[in-house]
Amino acid sequence: MSKRWLTEHHSDEFHKKSKQEGYYARSAYKLLNIDEKFNIFKNIRYVLDLGASPGSWLQVTSLKLDKSKTKIMGVDLKKIRPVEGVKQLHMDVYSDQLEEEIRTYFTKGIDLVLSDLAPNTSGNKILDSGRSIALVMRAYDISHPFLRQKGKFVAKLFQCAEMNEIKHRLEKDFLKVQFYKPKASRQHSRELFIIASGFKK
Repeated sequence: MSKRWLTEHHSDEFHKKSKQEGYYARSAYKLLNIDEKFNIFKNIRYVLDLGASPGSWLQVTSLKLDKSKTKIMGVDLKKIRPVEGVKQLHMDVYSDQLEEEIRTYFTKGIDLVLSDLAPNTSGNKILDSGRSIALVMRAYDISHPFLRQKGKFVAKLFQCAEMNEIKHRLEKDFLKVQFYKPKASRQHSRELFIIASGFKK
């Protein structure tokens, strides 16, 4: 972890804000920005969050939805901090068992899939982008069989030439697909989010 990153991190407005407002990480504001722009939580009851550690997206999701009428699951190999009313799975997204866990928990399907999955970066932009694309496709392949009519899919990826291939792939299954960089994303970061809505079951 570089001195530059640490300095930026601790002086960052969203890092400070997350401490003040009780979110586990500044990434909560990326999801809040996405919701402000795309209203992703409207008419949503069943949510799967892949790459959920440390749990800030689960916090946002839990606050946005009526917990008495929803099911929320967070999945990550890393530790996820507790969020009331949320099921947590300590599991690799490439595990063969994951799909069965999803099927058992979401008996009525999924309305919204969130993926903040990211590879361990190597410094090689081409390699890292390829790994990022692979994680987006894994997130979609896992969730595709369970998405309900008009469902939504939100995933992080690194900017690269291949990202348009993902957009074209999702456009076959969704009414609308867009790229978006939240205000809370660091300016020098290559991360983008793909927002797909209106799943055509």
